[in-house]
Amino acid sequence: MNQDYVTLARVKGYSRARVLLRVALRNALIPALTLTGVQFTFLVGGTVLIEYIFAYPGIGNLAIGAVIQRDLPLIQGLILTFAVLFIITNLAGGHGLRVAQSETEAGMKSSLRTALKSTRGWCSGALFCWR
Repeated sequence: MNQDYVTLARVKGYSRARVLLRVALRNALIPALTLTGVQFTFLVGGTVLIEYIFAYPGIGNLAIGAVIQRDLPLIQGLILTFAVLFIITNLAGGHGLRVAQSETEAGMKSSLRTALKSTRGWCSGALFCWR
């Protein structure tokens, strides 16, 4: 909560709830979306192991059984299924990341314009000046 964008939102008069939900949460969402694909990979790998250890019927137990029995067409199909699942998850996470970053950048640009306009033409040290 000590970031510049939070301070700017407080100076603009936003309530504490609006600062938390609209400004801080949006910026905190970006790293979480980045790790979505990696965490999903670990989740599926853990599911395969748990299914095999506790003898639950599922795609993980099927995969390990196919490897033990050397059923190559089934192994190829399962690898293709897992690969497509991982690709879709990573694409969805990447798309969510792009959306969150574009909204954050758009919000930062409008906040910067508002801050610069409120200073009535003061523009020393800024990269861009809007008047």
